[in-house]
Amino acid sequence: MTDLSSTAVVVVNYGSHELLETNLVPVSPDAESPRIVVVDNATTHTERAAVVSLANTHGWLTVLPDTNLGFGAGVNLGVRAAIEAGAHTFVILNPDATIAPDQLAALVAHVEADPMALVSPLIVDGADNPVFYGYRVDLTDGATRSPRAALIAGHRHAEWLTGACFALSRQLWDATGGLAEDYFLYWEDVDFSLRVLAAGGTLLNDTSIAARHLEGGTQRPDSTTSPDSSSPAAQPPGRSPGGRRRRAPRQRHSAAYYYWNVRNRLLLGTRWARREELARWVRRTPQESWRILLRGGRRQILTHPTTTLVPAVRGAIDGLRLVHRERFTR
Repeated sequence: MTDLSSTAVVVVNYGSHELLETNLVPVSPDAESPRIVVVDNATTHTERAAVVSLANTHGWLTVLPDTNLGFGAGVNLGVRAAIEAGAHTFVILNPDATIAPDQLAALVAHVEADPMALVSPLIVDGADNPVFYGYRVDLTDGATRSPRAALIAGHRHAEWLTGACFALSRQLWDATGGLAEDYFLYWEDVDFSLRVLAAGGTLLNDTSIAARHLEGGTQRPDSTTSPDSSSPAAQPPGRSPGGRRRRAPRQRHSAAYYYWNVRNRLLLGTRWARREELARWVRRTPQESWRILLRGGRRQILTHPTTTLVPAVRGAIDGLRLVHRERFTR
C-alpha cells in the first residue's frame, strides 16, 4: 500500500469553509493519511475564523494571507508550507472537489513511479458522470478542444490537465517553478501543463481513478473576484447511463469567471504562441469569448449583461493589451 505520510493535499479556499468540511474530512480520516494544507485567501473575518476552527479540529495546516492572492499564488504558498512540513508529493485539490483515500493513494503511486509525471484522475460530477477527460489547446489560434475532437492538420496542439485535482512530485515542482501567479484565476493549469512538458515531464490522465467535482461550488454569481472552477474549458456533455447523449447543464457563472477566462486565454497566447501565431489568437477572440459566455446559457447573457457580457468585453480588452505589449517586446 502506498505510504501517504509524506504527501500533502493542498487546497486554496475562498469563502467556502462549508465545502472544506464536507470534502476534506473524508480525504484524511486518520493519522496515516496525508497532511492537509489549507490556504485561505482572505474574504471575511467570519470565514477566516471558521477555517481556522476547522483546521484546529482536524489538525490541518493553514496558510493565512491577508488578501486574496488568486489560485496560482495560493497553490504556491501551500506547496511551500507543505515542503517545510516535510512533504515531497503534492495533490492539488479544489475545495469543491473530493477524492476517496484509495483513489488518492493510486494518484500518489503514479507520482512515485514517475516523479516527472503530472497526474490527474477522471473528474466526475455528483452523479458520477464524467465531466473532464483532459483537453487540448490549439497553440496556433487559442482554441480549446476535447481530446476526442479531430486534430486539424498543420496546427500545434498541446494537452493539459485540470487544476481541480492533480498530483506531482517535489522534483517536478522544482523543475517547473510552481504555478504562474499573474493569471490570478483560470488558465494557470493550462500554463502549468505546458511548463511540465517544457521541463521534460509528462501528463497522465488516469481514467481508472476518479475525483468528484461539484463545478461552481465555490462561486457567487454576482461576485467579481470569486472563483467557480479552476479550469477554463467547457465541460463535455457526455452520455447518460442509457447511452443517449446528455445535454450539459447550464450553470450561472460569476463575473470573474467571464473576465479571467477571456483575458487569460490571451495571456496564455503571449507565453506559448509563436509571434506569427498571435494574430490568429486575436482573430479568434470573439468566437472563443462567445463560447465562454455560452457556458452560462443565453438567458444569463440577456438577463444579466453586467455580470456576463461586460466582464467578458473587459477581459478581451485587457487581454488584447497584453498581446499588444508582447508584440513590441519580443
